[in-house]
Amino acid sequence: MVVGYSDGQESSEYPISLAKRGAFVGFDRFGLEFFTPDELRIKNLIEVVRAGYRDQLLISHDHAVCLLGRGAAIFAELAPQSSLTHIFENIIPRLLELGLPKEDIEAILVSNPQRLFANAAAQVSSGRK
Repeated sequence: MVVGYSDGQESSEYPISLAKRGAFVGFDRFGLEFFTPDELRIKNLIEVVRAGYRDQLLISHDHAVCLLGRGAAIFAELAPQSSLTHIFENIIPRLLELGLPKEDIEAILVSNPQRLFANAAAQVSSGRK
């Protein structure tokens, strides 16, 4: 199970509590700084990794091309940091700068989604949903 939008908290307590119970934790609102600054999301993500839950983290971001029937311009006003490449251009370099090892980033971006989707595919193949 993935609990999305788990990265908008003041501390890492909530995402760690989800990971402790076995859920994948979605840090999936990078770029939406009108909710929570990316720097706080980054700090909390690093704390979740350091607490031993790296293998339950997923990261992504929203990027709307249409919002409430309007074009991308309104989204650009609300979230000027957001783009389709925001994580790769801004978040990953910042994580590296703050000392998160490349191996951790590789696990979060590649291994964790692979495990999540492999598990889902196995459940569908076995008839469980």
